Amino acid sequence: MEDPTAAKSQHEASDRASHSRDEAKGGRSRSKDESVAAGTAALLVVFVCGLLLMQWRVWPSSRQQEFGHGSIPSPDRAQPTSESETESILARLSENGTRACHDEHTNHTLFSGLEFPLDETPLRLSTNTLHRLLLTSYNAEGRRRCAGGDFYETELQSQSWKSRPPVQDFGNGSYGVTLMVDSAFQGLFSFSATLLFDCFHGLELMEREWDVRIQSPRVKILFYDEARGEKSPSDRISRGMGSCRSEPGSFSRKEWRGRWTRGWINDSCSADGQGRFASCVPRDHDACTEPRCSGRVSRLESNSWVYSAHCGFRIFETQEAWDCVSGKWLLFWGDSNFQDTIRNLMLFVLGVPVPYWSTLPDFQLPRQFEEWFVNPGRPDQALHISMIFNGHYNVYDGDLGLDSLQNPDYREWIIRHFTGEGATPDTVIMNSGLHDGNHFRTVGDFVGAVDRAISFWQMVLDIPQTKRSNLIYRTTVAPAGESRGMQSNPHKMEIFNKVLVERLQAAMPSTQIVDAFDMTFPFHFDNNYSDGGHYGRAPNVNKWPWFGQPHHYFVDLMLAHVLLNAICPV
Repeated sequence: MEDPTAAKSQHEASDRASHSRDEAKGGRSRSKDESVAAGTAALLVVFVCGLLLMQWRVWPSSRQQEFGHGSIPSPDRAQPTSESETESILARLSENGTRACHDEHTNHTLFSGLEFPLDETPLRLSTNTLHRLLLTSYNAEGRRRCAGGDFYETELQSQSWKSRPPVQDFGNGSYGVTLMVDSAFQGLFSFSATLLFDCFHGLELMEREWDVRIQSPRVKILFYDEARGEKSPSDRISRGMGSCRSEPGSFSRKEWRGRWTRGWINDSCSADGQGRFASCVPRDHDACTEPRCSGRVSRLESNSWVYSAHCGFRIFETQEAWDCVSGKWLLFWGDSNFQDTIRNLMLFVLGVPVPYWSTLPDFQLPRQFEEWFVNPGRPDQALHISMIFNGHYNVYDGDLGLDSLQNPDYREWIIRHFTGEGATPDTVIMNSGLHDGNHFRTVGDFVGAVDRAISFWQMVLDIPQTKRSNLIYRTTVAPAGESRGMQSNPHKMEIFNKVLVERLQAAMPSTQIVDAFDMTFPFHFDNNYSDGGHYGRAPNVNKWPWFGQPHHYFVDLMLAHVLLNAICPV
C-alpha cells in the first residue's frame, strides 16, 4: 500500500477544507460608490495611470533622495516590541478586517528607497553594505493600503548566490527589505518580490481562492566591490562567521538569514545512470571555502551549491559521520520529509548500501520504524534510529498534525521509548507543520495545539532519571511550485514556524533550532528541487514532467549534514 504523504495532501483537495474568516476577514475589493463625482473619478484615473507608468518600482527623484541608502522611514504603526511574537501575530490577526482598507486587495506594488535607473541599466550597489528598500502595497484604485499582512516572496540571485532577503511588515501597507552581498560574489544579480497572499489570506483554511501571485518586474543589480579586490575589511557577512559545530549558541537562533553560494560552476553537470549528480565537481574545485563551510562540496552532489547562515557548516566524510553518530539513538518525530532525510543520511552520508531487494529510486523507509544501521566498513559501529510519524496517529492517514497527540494509544507509543530498561534516545529531532496547515482552522487553534504538544514533550523528556535527551527542532520546509498556493503554503508555514519555535524555546530553552524553511526557500519557486512538499526525494533517472533532467535532491542532503553539525558539536 502506498502511504499518503504530506505532498499528496498538498496536491489533492481536502474534503475538510472550508473558508475560514476568523482571522483574515479582508474580502474582495469593493466597487466604487456610484455617487462619486465624475471629476473625482477622472482625477483618480489619471493618478492610477501615473502609478502604473512608474512600473511598480520607480519613484520621483525627490522620493528616492528621501529614502536613499539610509534607514527606512519610521512606520506610523510600528509593531510592538515588548510582547511575544505569538501575541503580536494574534493581535494583528484580531485587528484584520476592522478598518476599511482590510476589505481591499493589493493590486500592485511600488519599489522605493534606492536610485533605480529609468532605463534598463542595472542598479549599482556596493558589496559589504546593507542596502534598504521599501515595498508599498496599493489597491486597484491606486490608493496605498493602510494595513499589513501581505506575504512577499523575495529573491536575490546570481549564478553563484541564492537568498531570501528579509522582509519587515510595518503594518501600514509598507514593507522593508534589506540586501547585502559579500564582495567575493560581486557581479550581476536580479531581485524580485512576488506577492503570494495579501491581507493574511495565506492563513485561511482553503484551497486556492486567495492565491494572488503577482510578481513584480525583476530588478537587475550590479553588486561591485568598492575595495577593488582588497581584503580590508571585505566580506562583511563571512567576516563574522564561525564554525557551527564549535561556536556556542549556533543553533539557538529562532530564525536564520542564510544564503546558498558556490565558488565554481560546472556548466555541463548532468545526472549519471542512477539519477545522481555525484561527479560534477573535480578534485581541484572540491574544497569548501571557509568560513562558509568546511569539507568537500562534492559530498552534497549540488554542483558546488552550499548553504551557510550566521555560521558555516561542516560537510562530513563517511567515516567522520560514523564517528559522530556511532552508538547513538536518534528519535525522529515528524512528517514524511524525515523519511527522505533519514534515507539520504544513510545512503549518501553514511554510505549504507541500498537493500538487495530494492533499487535507489524505489527505496523508501516506512513512516514508522525502529532500526539499527551498521557501518559497512566497520561492523563495530552502529546507529539506532526511531521514526514516529506525526501527521496522524494512524500511520496510513494524515492531515492531523499536532492533534495526533490527542490519541491516548499514540501518546503511549511515544512514552514507551523513554520508559524502557536501559538506554533512552540521545537526541530527539522533531518537526511539524505541513499536516497542521491542512488541519487547524485558525492560528489560535494551532497555538493551543502547540502548547499541548510542548506540555506533553516536557513530561516525556523528564521521564528518564539518568539523562535528558537533546532536543532539535527542524522548522517546516517552504512548500514549492504549485503547492505555494495550497492550504499548507509558505505564508502559513512561516507563521506556524515562528509560533512553534518561540513557544518551544520559551518552555525548553536548550532546544536547538535548524531552520529548514530558510534553507529551502531559495529553491521553492518551482518544482526542480521539490515535488511540492519534499526536497529529498530519491534520485531517479526518469525526468519529472516539469523538469528537463532528473530532479535535484541536494537541499535535503545539505539538511542532513546540518543536522549532524547540531548532533555532534566539537
